[in-house]
Amino acid sequence: MNTRPFSDFLPDEDGAITADWVVLCAMAIALVVVAIQGMTNATTGVTDDLVSTMTDWTF
Repeated sequence: MNTRPFSDFLPDEDGAITADWVVLCAMAIALVVVAIQGMTNATTGVTDDLVSTMTDWTF
């Protein structure tokens, strides 16, 4: 069990880099989610146009 007082814990910066990486990874994941959402909306219109064109084809 760690017996360091809480006042010694507060100025300690050993875990600060972990918080930075958590924020960086969260931002990267959010950016990917936004990009995928944008691509989904864009490709839905193209897919609908393709389906409507191909339904008129006769073989």
